[in-house]
Amino acid sequence: MDRERRHVVKAASALALLSSLRASAQQQQPRPETPASGQSPSGRPRPRCASGLTKPTSSAELLSCLQAAADSQTVVVLDPTTDVTVDRTIEVVQRSSSSRVWGVVGNGAKIRSAITDGTPVLKYTVPGSANGTYSRGLMIQTLDIIGSFKDGPGLMLHAPSGSGPIFRAILRDNSTSLSGGLGALHLKGAVFELLVAGHVSENNRQHGVAIEHERGAIVSNVMIHALNSSRNRKAGLYTMSNSVDVVQGSFVNNGESGITAPTGLRSGAFINGENTGQFVFRIGGYATLQNCEASTDGKTVQRDSDTGRALGRPTEALVHYAGYNQYSNDLRLTGGCKVTPYNGGTGYLARVEQKSGASIVWLEPWMDKASVKRTVASDTLPSIRQLQAM
Repeated sequence: MDRERRHVVKAASALALLSSLRASAQQQQPRPETPASGQSPSGRPRPRCASGLTKPTSSAELLSCLQAAADSQTVVVLDPTTDVTVDRTIEVVQRSSSSRVWGVVGNGAKIRSAITDGTPVLKYTVPGSANGTYSRGLMIQTLDIIGSFKDGPGLMLHAPSGSGPIFRAILRDNSTSLSGGLGALHLKGAVFELLVAGHVSENNRQHGVAIEHERGAIVSNVMIHALNSSRNRKAGLYTMSNSVDVVQGSFVNNGESGITAPTGLRSGAFINGENTGQFVFRIGGYATLQNCEASTDGKTVQRDSDTGRALGRPTEALVHYAGYNQYSNDLRLTGGCKVTPYNGGTGYLARVEQKSGASIVWLEPWMDKASVKRTVASDTLPSIRQLQAM
């Protein structure tokens, strides 16, 4: 290449670079906000709900954004500095069916409850209807919901009819605390094929997470990964559905247990419970537990924050098992299931309460069979309510 041609190429390159820098600078200039739908009653621009970051400043604006995402089957992304106090339930209703991912990414947005009548803080629901409306693809991510102790669930999915289910939903990295509801996270009715990942549920008046059927609307195929549910007055997880898998979890200093499952639990794996009620697991039907551990000092219990009253007994075993006739009557303990006492605590692997029939406890060959005990009349045990099979 001759010298003159080199100069031409260099000059062209310099002009192209200068043009690129000018375009970049223009793109970085702040642009005025354009409200999606006029002005709010206060005169401020309404939060943009269709795309980009939105920052609702009231419960009405928050409901408007979340319902707009449901109606358009899109995902609203909240500004991480969003901090809204609500005095009534934010109820998002599924009005039409589709198969797209939709919902909310909170980026750590805070929803604070001032609710005092026992109703939910944030509720997603599908009304039972003849047209078969369903919710598929719901995603709720990175919300921080702080309760009032006098409200209901912090976050609730409710599908009261099997003809209008919530399925293939994802709840990821949310937090629910200070809730007064049956569960700070509450799944009720026809909710299935659900993934709950990285949920944190702490310091709640009842259970950290509650799962229950509603008449003929059945919860099934719930996959819970890496649940941190601790310092709740009852259980970390309470489930009336046995179609639940819990993989990895930390349950510390709950009042009743780590997990209470009156009808059984399909599986639990790599779960640690520390000083979390008399038993880490309270199981009333078939269950398979793998590599689960109970840690106990033999004295630490959860206490009522108002009265100081002990809400349970110190942890003494990994499992209390009550195998009733109408459910499969096997408990399987596999892998490295164990009890780890420290600071003078003592413990054993499992206690079996059998009202009728016979239960089989399956152990790995190396496990000590003497660590499985049978109940006697003098034992003081938690009640696992017997239910009719559905």
